Amino acid sequence: MSAYYMQAFFILSTQHRADASTPERKSVSMKKKVKVISSLSLAATLIVPSAIVGFAADDATTENPTVSVVNFSPESGNKSTNIASMSKIIEQADEQGTDIIVFPEMSVTGYSKEIPVALAESKTGSTAAYFSDLAEKYDMYIVYGAPETVPGDSAHAYDSAFVCTPDGKVDSYQKMLVSADDSSCKAGSTPVYFDTKFGKVGLSVGNDAADLIELSRIYSADDCFMIADCNSIETEDYTKNYDFSDAVYCDYTKSYYNLDWTDYNRNSTYNVVYQAGLYVASANLKGTYDDSTFSGGSMLAGINSLDEYNKIWSMWQSSIDKNADFTDYIIKVYAGGEESSDTLCTGTVDLSTVTHELVDMDIYQPNLYKEWYSQLAEYGTSLTKAPTTTDSPTVAVVEMNPKWADKAANTEKMINYIEKAKAEGVNIITFPEMALADYASTSDPDSEIWKSIVENAETTDGYYANLIAKAAADNNMYVIYGTAEVNPDDEQHPFNSAFVATPEGKTLTYRKVQVVEGDWATWGVEPLIIDTPWGGMGISICMDTYAYPELARYYAAAGCKILVNPTASTGYAGSNFIYNNAISSIVARDNMALLSCDLVDTSGYQDSMLYPGKSTIIEPNGVSSVYLTTETMTKEKMLTATLDLSNAGFDLENYNPSVMAKAFAALDKGNAVYDYSGLVAASEYTSETEPDTTVTPTTSVTATTSKDATSAASAVTTAPATSDTATKSSSSDNGAVKTGQATAIALLAVLACAGGLSMYALKKKKEL
Repeated sequence: MSAYYMQAFFILSTQHRADASTPERKSVSMKKKVKVISSLSLAATLIVPSAIVGFAADDATTENPTVSVVNFSPESGNKSTNIASMSKIIEQADEQGTDIIVFPEMSVTGYSKEIPVALAESKTGSTAAYFSDLAEKYDMYIVYGAPETVPGDSAHAYDSAFVCTPDGKVDSYQKMLVSADDSSCKAGSTPVYFDTKFGKVGLSVGNDAADLIELSRIYSADDCFMIADCNSIETEDYTKNYDFSDAVYCDYTKSYYNLDWTDYNRNSTYNVVYQAGLYVASANLKGTYDDSTFSGGSMLAGINSLDEYNKIWSMWQSSIDKNADFTDYIIKVYAGGEESSDTLCTGTVDLSTVTHELVDMDIYQPNLYKEWYSQLAEYGTSLTKAPTTTDSPTVAVVEMNPKWADKAANTEKMINYIEKAKAEGVNIITFPEMALADYASTSDPDSEIWKSIVENAETTDGYYANLIAKAAADNNMYVIYGTAEVNPDDEQHPFNSAFVATPEGKTLTYRKVQVVEGDWATWGVEPLIIDTPWGGMGISICMDTYAYPELARYYAAAGCKILVNPTASTGYAGSNFIYNNAISSIVARDNMALLSCDLVDTSGYQDSMLYPGKSTIIEPNGVSSVYLTTETMTKEKMLTATLDLSNAGFDLENYNPSVMAKAFAALDKGNAVYDYSGLVAASEYTSETEPDTTVTPTTSVTATTSKDATSAASAVTTAPATSDTATKSSSSDNGAVKTGQATAIALLAVLACAGGLSMYALKKKKEL
């Protein structure tokens, strides 16, 4: 990995590591490390890898593509008028040098809360034929939203994104997250990309890109450089008038919980860019349809340029304002991004900034995800027990400054906080990552740091674990704290774990999956759900939360109401971005309360690291969310809040974990098998009913008129396709195995604070 990408990734992750000089060690087989996650006796689920559909590439180029996203106001039910308007916009885009253009959801038919089945067409229909001709004429990839026929089912239609390529190819992606209110809309089940001369582009419709975060990361793992998103986000859906009077400190200016759609769209898109490392070209509707108002705000967003990253790197190291927000240096809007009457928003993608680190490293493990999601598909929320009370839990996060390698002193401090929390009625208390003996990072097995980690590694029945378990029982409290845990298979490589002491006096363990502490840590492979009186509580550690949305989704879909995140995050520049986007997105997307607890002040071996605190408690739907103030960032503090969980609970409509399980199985560490069954050639176009020749463009479109486009639009029919007779162009024999790294070895950037911040490279562990 280049120094640039090491910097870029580390700015986003904000996780400290240290020494890079370490001999390679043998990896432990995944088979040996996997254990039963729940008390359920789960039978092995046979998964047939689902194909991720795509078609072959044009001649490759090193040029950067110019991309246009369209704020579009279609006329409801008038296909011919809308197509004529779109043709004028396409002509205007061509004049701007556009290579890829993206229109919103249902741009051909106009938006409707119920899919207009009567207006649906197939990939061989006249609309696709028309846009295919335009794609060839302008040498442009055209993506548009329209209802698609379901073969053999006249009562339903897909809500689809169609793509037409310059070489006469047509494909479509069917929306997966379909509203339960629309019984006529059939949900799709397959990720679809199209290949261009610039690289692969994934397709999305509506909330699929932002809310189905697994889809975005699958596209990234498939080496896509961008998602073309036919979107339709209603203004009023994200106008939230919450009472923040109980908040200690709230900065919602760049969080998910904002008061206008523009901010929501910007930050949901930012989160996809960060966690998938690719560009998002999101086109949104404008206007009012079925009492739904859309405000445009289409945007092309991606990772910022190398020059800007160099700026943030310099600013991060020299910044006096350690609470500064450098989000705009991390993510860049290349086009659009504001509510505007502008029809066409055009920008150029910088392909040099596309990064797949979060899916190339061991952090992305579809071999694990396919098992977890298969459990969800088979058992669903039965993985957790239902709440046994309607009472609201009181929770606490303790910003703690542990004493290096002194488990006795740190245990005493934690017990004092537990007793203090009891007096305030706390039911769940959380301490930071590695709080028992302090956070440590090294890759040198001969260092004092490594030796100390091994020496202070704890067991769930160890002396200090038992002291804390007794305190949990005496105070009727769940206590979560971080510690190095003895690895019974390899004592020289402990786990980075979160111990959970229950009110019954038992101690359970979650082992961090994404370890960025150096080579001393062995990574875990399983989630941990605690059944509390208030519902399921999932445990995640630091990077597992920030860059690992599959784990949070697993917990939410399994029925968890609370997610607990012990962390040791040091990056000031990235911390606001992390908390305002990655953390808040989990609450917004998965509807769980979230407790994130960080270290504070100087810490670690010889006080070599500086932590800002920034612990937070966020309630589902944003009400009474609390942050620590900047004035307390160098002081220990316990923050408490009483959570209203009445609105908690995963409710993503028509979420189907089996679809993602199959996609993960197909990926299997980056080795995806593609088939080309979605491909339709221009020669397969079928004739349909005679067209409506009276085409009038909408007045809201400001593009210049094209005689060729206008005449071509006159050949477009307003009648639905009468049949769908397309034949599949190939079978599984036509699949091509995606070449990828057999061994996923990645480098991360590292920071250490000792009189100042410095960066070290660290070699990732071998692939399991």
